[in-house]
Amino acid sequence: MCRISRDTVKRASEKTMNSCVSPSRKSKGAISLSLNYKGGSYRSSVSMAQVKEAYGRAVAIVDKK
Repeated sequence: MCRISRDTVKRASEKTMNSCVSPSRKSKGAISLSLNYKGGSYRSSVSMAQVKEAYGRAVAIVDKK
């Protein structure tokens, strides 16, 4: 099993936030997701609050180790 440092979480977060993924203008601060899998089309959206919450949980887990 590999060890993940706080710096790794920060770099991954920065890379994601600086990528071409950006909040949709229509969804007011949410990232819209779309996936085609085995003939099915799936759509969802993730609010920026959910992204920040997940980041906080990831940092907390790394800090415990």
